[in-house]
Amino acid sequence: MDQCIDCYLRITGSSTASWLLLALLIVFVSAWFLKASGKARRSATRSQFGRVSRQTATLLAQHVGYIDGPMLNALPVGASGAMRALTVRLVLEHTLEDWWRNGNTTGLDSADLDDLRGFIRLAGHVAGPGFRHEELAIYRAVLTNLLQDWLHNWNVDGVDGPPKLTG
Repeated sequence: MDQCIDCYLRITGSSTASWLLLALLIVFVSAWFLKASGKARRSATRSQFGRVSRQTATLLAQHVGYIDGPMLNALPVGASGAMRALTVRLVLEHTLEDWWRNGNTTGLDSADLDDLRGFIRLAGHVAGPGFRHEELAIYRAVLTNLLQDWLHNWNVDGVDGPPKLTG
């Protein structure tokens, strides 16, 4: 998938429209994959997208909008195109998984958006602007693990936000 993103970026450049197109492509491929793996939700309401409801389409567009604006703005100034594409991919994958796994069909609230922006800022701060392969690898590892922790451990067991450390 990373090779596909790199090829896509070389062909299209790095305009906002290209980022949005890439994000939409990722959304639709992810949705198809989830459906193919038997995890997609069934919808009785028909829309211009077939059996995908208008509510689902709206929620997908909302997630893409979060990433195209507020999330990408949290990247370090001058972040590489590869870092921007990776951010879109990772945040979108994890927010969609939150939706499917946890039934979060109301979208992300302001606390979620703040947490995600904070993760992007932290990963970017630790890694650098992402022009060297090592920086991008560090960014990917840090952001992926922060997002995994958010997905699996935050807002569970009656705790609002990150899990409380004991000991």
